[in-house]
Order: sequence, then structure tokens, then C-alpha cells
Amino acid sequence: MFYSVNLLFLTLLTFSTIITVSSPSWFCMWMGIEMNTMAFIPLMYNLYNKLPTESALKYFLTQTFASMIMFLAIILMMTKDFYYLNSSSNMLLLSTGIKSGAAPFHMWYPSVVEGLSWSQIIMLMTWQKIAPLTMMSMTQPSIVNMIMVVSSLTIGPISAFNQTSIRKIMAYSSITHMSWMIIMMYNSSSLWITYMLIYFLTTIIMIIFLQLLKIYHTMQINMINNKQYYMLLTNFLSMGGFPPLLGFIAKWLILNELINNSMVLVSILLVVSSCMNLYIYLRIIHPSMHMKMMNTKLTIMMPSTTMFFLTTISILSFLIILL
Repeated sequence: MFYSVNLLFLTLLTFSTIITVSSPSWFCMWMGIEMNTMAFIPLMYNLYNKLPTESALKYFLTQTFASMIMFLAIILMMTKDFYYLNSSSNMLLLSTGIKSGAAPFHMWYPSVVEGLSWSQIIMLMTWQKIAPLTMMSMTQPSIVNMIMVVSSLTIGPISAFNQTSIRKIMAYSSITHMSWMIIMMYNSSSLWITYMLIYFLTTIIMIIFLQLLKIYHTMQINMINNKQYYMLLTNFLSMGGFPPLLGFIAKWLILNELINNSMVLVSILLVVSSCMNLYIYLRIIHPSMHMKMMNTKLTIMMPSTTMFFLTTISILSFLIILL
């Protein structure tokens, strides 16, 4: 019975996102994104753990607040007045920024991620971003976009510096990646979708890896064996955009497009932010590297089938070499 109910909400979650993406009007999009929120909240519930329930309550309150702003923006759009149209566009950007967890509207995002399981985090960091980002790409560019881009570039890496929770580090990494997608929404529709898909792929690979290894804090990386360690290092470098791994190709395409459009300053900020993220990942891995060199015996034994699966998904990080 429990799995059938989850399947029902997963189906509703899928169709609500499709409704939002393919709707002909803002009101239908609002209805779709509300269905999406209501379908995701029951999937966050856990009978044996109170933390997901707390995260579900935070998520519900935040999404409701953003939905009220979005609904008011849609009403103002119907007035056809130029002043109200400009205000409604900014309000719509504000609401979609809150729903997608972009800075400076990100305060709810790390705390919600911290209370979820890895499977729930995958849905929150990937599928749940499709609907608000699609709506954001259909609005007119304004100063709100640049505020979100600059804030995500700075707040994401800086906030992740002293974190020991892998889930919070992944949350702040997601906030940083939002800046890359937002900056390209009004320059190239195909490139921001390409970046989003590659970001989804690298995030899913990384989270599946962490889930199979049962890693939630940075100190637990010391307990994995050498083969698992180097595969984890490869996936961290791929997420940071280290060439020639998969995460590098998306950032390289966006930087190439921005430089061709004479947006050199923004490109420099994106590169600096990416280097800061890469430094954070290397800080996580570096202490474990010394312990591996000392041949410590405290390791986690894994079945051969799980090890084969980890090897397979790690190979996906090298797809850029084949391309």
C-alpha cells in the first residue's frame, strides 16, 4: 500500500511538471507548479524520522509564500498596464527564484536538504527545478536576474567553506550552479537547457555514489577503500568543472558564449566561483589522501555488484573524452 501511494504521487509529480512546461498561459503554469508542490511534500514524509517531516513543513511554507507572490504577479499581468507589467515581471522572477532556491532567496534550501534522504535530495535538486526555471526563462530580464546571479556566485562557495555535512555542501553547490543557468537564459535557450541536463546528470551520479557508500559527513570519506576513493574524487572534480571531465564541457560552452557576447566581467566571476567550488571539493578529499597514503585499515567493505555499479557511473564522468 505504501509503495502504491508513493507511485501515485510520483506520477502526479511527473505530470504536474509536464503541465507547467507545456502550458499556454501563466495561470495554467501556476496550477501545474502548485500540483507539483503538493505531490512532492508527501514524498518527503518519513514515518520513522522526524527530520524529513520538519523539512517538508519548511518546504511547504516557503513554496506557499512564493506561490502567493506568483499568483499576485499573474493578476497584475492581466491589467495590461505598463507599470504593473514591469512590477509583475519582477515579482514573477522573485517567486521562481524562491521556488528554485537561488540566492539571495536560498535561506530555506540548505536546511531542507539537510533533513532529507539522498533519494529525496535527488528529486529536490533535479526534477523540482525544472518547472520554476522554465517559468523564469519566459520572463523579461531585469535587475532581479543579475542580483540572483551575483548572489549565487558569491554566497554558494563562501557558505560551503566551513561545512562538514556533505548534504549542505551539495546544497550550496546547487545554488552556485543556478547562477550559470540563470545567466544563460536570456542569451541562449539551448545552452542553459544543455547545462541544466549535464548538471542533473553529474548531480544524480554524485548522489547515487554517496547513497551507496552511505556518506553524510566529510570524515566518513576516510573509511572508504582506495578504489572507491578515487572514483569519488573523479566525481567531485567533474562537479567542479575540472577538465577534461563531463562537468567541464557545460561550463566551457557557456563561457565561450558569454565571451562572444562581450560579457567578460561576468565570465571572470563565473570562473572564480567555479575555482572556489573546486577548492572546496579538494579540501574534502585532501585529508583522506594522506590517510590513504598511510595505508589505514579502517574501510567499508562493499559487495562486488555495488562496486561494479559505482565503477559504471564513474565512467559517465569521462564522457567528454569520447565527445
